[in-house]
Amino acid sequence: MPKYFDGEVKLPFEIVRLMSSEVTVAALDSVFSTRDSATISVVFAGFEVGCLGYAINVRKQSMAFEIVNIAGETELIVTSTERLVDIIEHISGTRYVDDVQDVFHGSRNNIGSSMTYSY
Repeated sequence: MPKYFDGEVKLPFEIVRLMSSEVTVAALDSVFSTRDSATISVVFAGFEVGCLGYAINVRKQSMAFEIVNIAGETELIVTSTERLVDIIEHISGTRYVDDVQDVFHGSRNNIGSSMTYSY
């Protein structure tokens, strides 16, 4: 368990560590072929071995993915693996994605509401 969370906060899912260059449709299809949920930990060259990196909690549903917060509550529904790659790359800073930024901007403007966004 990464030092920051050790004994403080339990992540909702098993950690799957991917280098930033490994965030692809094929890699995510492989991850979710053997599990229904994962905390995707995106790391870059030079990060310390025990570093959590950028953590994205993902739960697979029948035809979509859910991005969930640390409490396991759904924040965003993602409609395809390709879009999940967009989300993960944007969150980790690997690649800026205008459409993802628009969704995040909209959700930020509605903090406190019970809305769930889709991408």
